[in-house]
Amino acid sequence: MRALTSLLTRFRSNESGALVPDLAKAAIAISFLSVIAANLISNRIDASEKNAMAAITGDAAKGRAVDTSATGSLARSVNATKVDPCALPARR
Repeated sequence: MRALTSLLTRFRSNESGALVPDLAKAAIAISFLSVIAANLISNRIDASEKNAMAAITGDAAKGRAVDTSATGSLARSVNATKVDPCALPARR
């Protein structure tokens, strides 16, 4: 218990030039805010959106074709596209 009290006392101190405690404070603050943001976002998503995301994730994991606008994966369509610069009309 004494070690924990000492650690908290050092953590709350505002010594100048203490890089490690300042980085630790920033990391803890960022992680705390990230958890709160993730909880807020997940609570605002309704069941139909959760089911749709689960279906898309399941299809992508099984290698099935999925809507690229939902997954952000454009690799197949980019690889399938053939562009011939000679076939383009000349600029005037």
